[in-house]
Amino acid sequence: MNSMLARWKSRDFLAVILFIQLVAYATVFFDVPVARQVIGFIYFTFVPGFVITKLLKLDELDGLETVLFSVGLSVAFLMLAGLLINEFCSIFGVSQPLSLMPLMITLNSLILIGGVLVYLRSEDVRLLGVGTIRSSPLALLFIVLPILSVLGAFWVNAYENSLILLFLMIAICLLFVVGVISKKFLPPKLYPLAVLLIAISILFHSSLISNYLVSFGSDNPLEYFVFKATENNMHWSSVFMYPWDTVYGRINSMLSVTILPAIYSVSLNMDATWVLKILYPLIFSLVPLALYQLWQKNVGGKRAFIATFLFMAQNTFYTEMLGLNRQIVAELFFVLLLLVVLSKKMKPFNKMMCFTIFSVAL
Repeated sequence: MNSMLARWKSRDFLAVILFIQLVAYATVFFDVPVARQVIGFIYFTFVPGFVITKLLKLDELDGLETVLFSVGLSVAFLMLAGLLINEFCSIFGVSQPLSLMPLMITLNSLILIGGVLVYLRSEDVRLLGVGTIRSSPLALLFIVLPILSVLGAFWVNAYENSLILLFLMIAICLLFVVGVISKKFLPPKLYPLAVLLIAISILFHSSLISNYLVSFGSDNPLEYFVFKATENNMHWSSVFMYPWDTVYGRINSMLSVTILPAIYSVSLNMDATWVLKILYPLIFSLVPLALYQLWQKNVGGKRAFIATFLFMAQNTFYTEMLGLNRQIVAELFFVLLLLVVLSKKMKPFNKMMCFTIFSVAL
């Protein structure tokens, strides 16, 4: 995750945005399996926020912070833009504003407008480049962990045998211990990559169990209900269908479990169950990464790596939290707010803007 920043001409930046949009349109138009889901998720979860970071000139952020802020701003953009599409299209007589065409046209137009505004400044744009990372045997082993997690979960579903998942847990613990002890096997610059891969592995080993939602004693069934109501109607109503039910009414008021998953489901052509079982854990895996970034500035890389691992080792992280999808999104914004508040490099205006956006989104 150690990266360098490269400078591109603003016209090159706009050209890249246009190319990515064309690829996204192509995968949607031809409904290319897997590619539509993978490219669409990366596009909607990173590109809008990255454009916003360039508009705000958040050049004081390092590579890891740029990734985290891009994701946070993208998720906030999807929720707030989705709300505007939902309300304004309804005013103009569009009965299903959250259907595919209104979403794709409006969201892509807004992203393109942002790219054009960056271009009109005629300034060089600092982009993330791939840094020189020396290969490490242990780093390669960390990359295997998510594969083992997915394979182990489906092995349980097919054969009711958890041997692969048990091996995964042992492997994570051993790799963590060896990584802390030996800088040769896991250089400090690879700590963020290790944190991200461990988080994804631990979350998937729980979320992918069963082909159905697992509530873990939380609110998953309630959140799924309001999500499906929004998706089926292709419209979010602020007044829930059962106004006397205050529990459903409160959950229905959360854009993070109504409009946000509906946008993902419609644009990626992805079943609602798998949106919550795959995409939300991927978003939640960035919370430990943000915590590492927050802590390593104060206590150093190794201690931050240990503290983050202990955070992920709590069973609430990979059980109860997977049944609280609106809290998954809220925790991402909460830790980003901490990064904003404790940042010593951000300009006052940028700090105020990011604090406002993340606060409203939370």
